[in-house]
Amino acid sequence: HVAASSPPVLLLHGDADTEVPFQHSVAMEAALRAVNVPTKMVRLPGGGHGPNFVIDGRPDGKPHPALPNTLDEMVRWLHQYLKGN
Repeated sequence: HVAASSPPVLLLHGDADTEVPFQHSVAMEAALRAVNVPTKMVRLPGGGHGPNFVIDGRPDGKPHPALPNTLDEMVRWLHQYLKGN
């Protein structure tokens, strides 16, 4: 459910997620933009599901290499939309 009164939304999604299809975030971003809600989607190429977006089949189980940049983007977003005056 999306409405013009929806809050700003930051979407973080690995495009190789096998649990929640990446297309769901693409559709949500489009729906939010259609009603002029501030939104941004950060795509993690090859990223899987979960907080570390581990690349599927990676034997070491290390977090996605773009995770630090993704976390920086999250902080910028929160700072922009949640920081009080």
